[in-house]
Parts: sequence; structure tokens; C-alpha cells
Amino acid sequence: MHFLYHNQNYDSLVEAKSKPDGVSVIGVLFNFPDNKAENPNTSVLEPVINGISKVRKIGETANLAPFSISTFELQKSYPYRYITYQGSLTIPPYSEVVTWFLSSVSTDVTMAQMEAFREIELENSDQGNNRPVQLLNGREFEIVWINSRNKIMLHEEEGPSTLSLNKFLH
Repeated sequence: MHFLYHNQNYDSLVEAKSKPDGVSVIGVLFNFPDNKAENPNTSVLEPVINGISKVRKIGETANLAPFSISTFELQKSYPYRYITYQGSLTIPPYSEVVTWFLSSVSTDVTMAQMEAFREIELENSDQGNNRPVQLLNGREFEIVWINSRNKIMLHEEEGPSTLSLNKFLH
């Protein structure tokens, strides 16, 4: 799931999407728990699930109850890692205006919650909401380690040629 923010130096998201420093996205990865009997904390997604149940068709809108991104406990343990890089929007026109932040902490999700996301009607009769894997195009990735709420331990432990998402997540 993506949380999209636009640079407040611009009057709107539309304007920000045309600027090289216009948009930041925090990417949250979902995880299906191995042991379903443990009753994972999947309630953090309920504000989102409740909202998307009202917007299954293109053009429908709904107001979500406010919630903090801290609800997702992306920094629930230290050392905490995230990866950041300059990239593009994942929807047309795919503008290269996004500073991406991907957390090493995933959020537990139930199958029913995942199905709620999959039931949303997509534009152009698309069957999935994923963009094909893109070439790196010279992008540099930075892995940031934080060992407390304010202290950065290490930058760029590994270069992009050796970066492994599985290694990053574990």
C-alpha cells in the first residue's frame, strides 16, 4: 500500500506531480502470517478497509476516518531499516518525481482484507494494479539503519547491484 504525500511548496498534488521534488511515497508491504492461529494484529487496516468498501467502482469517493501512519508500527523494533530512492509514479504518466521510502517492516493482512483491495474496479479493464518491473535506469538505492528514534547508524550498507529484497526485509 502506498501513502502519497505532495510537497507543500506546491499548491496541489497536480502541480507537485510536475516537479522533480514534488511527491514522496511511503510503501508499506503486506504479509500473510505463517501461523494463522496467532491472530495477527490486522486491525490497523480497518480504517482503510472500511473506506475502500465504499469505493469499488471508478469515480466513487469516500471519506476515510483519520488515522496516523504510526498505526502501522513501521518503527516497532530497532534497529529499523528502510530503503529510499528517486523513482516514478506507478500510474500514467509515470513521472520521475517520487522520493520512495520502503519500510523493512511489513503489516499483517488477512485474506479477506486482501480481497477487499482486489475487488476495487480498475481503469482500462486492468486485471491487476501492479506496474511491470522497470529497469533500474541508473537509480541509486540507499539503505538507512536507525538504531533509536533519532539516530542513524549506517547508510548504504549494500550497493544496488547486491541489494536483495529478502535480505532487506529480514
